[in-house]
Amino acid sequence: DRPYVAAILADQWVPQISSKRAGLVADGVTWDNARILDQHMRMRATYPDVRLLWSGDWSTYDGRDFWVTIVGLTSDNPGEILAWCSSAGFDRDNCAAKVVSTWRPIAGSTKYN
Repeated sequence: DRPYVAAILADQWVPQISSKRAGLVADGVTWDNARILDQHMRMRATYPDVRLLWSGDWSTYDGRDFWVTIVGLTSDNPGEILAWCSSAGFDRDNCAAKVVSTWRPIAGSTKYN
């Protein structure tokens, strides 16, 4: 989804609802690429304009080998994104406000409830 994100969603605040890599153990599961894709596709069916990113393509991620799921809801205000996270039933560990960019620094690109 990189071209779409770069053209439409980049450099704005968006909800990040998942970040996983193969071998990660989280929520009692050892994640592999198939499980990550399955989770992403379920989220894509539930939330508006969900997109899948490879963290290594973006300057605002320090972990360079994660599959990241974001929601295509944008704002200039991270507080609005965090309010969406709460209203959608996500806790702090499962939803953050994130700026996805190819030129911005990591510092200041993520906010949590």
